[in-house]
Amino acid sequence: MKVETLDEKQVSIALTQLVQKIDFQPELIVGILNGSAEIIKYLKQQDEFSESVFYQVKLQRKQETVKRKKIMRFLAKKSPYFIVDFLRKLESAKARKSIAAITKENLEKTKIIPIEIALKKEPQTILIIDDAIDTGKTMYVVKKQLQQQFPTATIYVACIA
Repeated sequence: MKVETLDEKQVSIALTQLVQKIDFQPELIVGILNGSAEIIKYLKQQDEFSESVFYQVKLQRKQETVKRKKIMRFLAKKSPYFIVDFLRKLESAKARKSIAAITKENLEKTKIIPIEIALKKEPQTILIIDDAIDTGKTMYVVKKQLQQQFPTATIYVACIA
């Protein structure tokens, strides 16, 4: 898995391409935070999704607990780009190793977090959005929860990387 950092122009191009590939009108769009925040903001500005209901959910992986510490966030903001990029590549390598350990049986045992979305009518089409997929576990957990809550809905997933 190649770690790539997109600049503002590349992100804009990727968002435009993402919108062009969504060839249906999702009734519900669920963004996985923190990565999907900018994508959701962009989609809300598009006429194609003016009828969609937006919802965001946040899940934290265990390996991100170090990044959540204030000192680490401060150091990451103050560090030169090449150091932050190097650390991202190390994190990606660790994620690749964890991918090998993931099985459907392990995922089935994953504790499902409650996602409670109150809608007037049950959606028939749901789109889950994230900025990137590393292991797929977060996407799997969110999709499984939504399938349980909305069993008749067709669920699609989309991401930038």
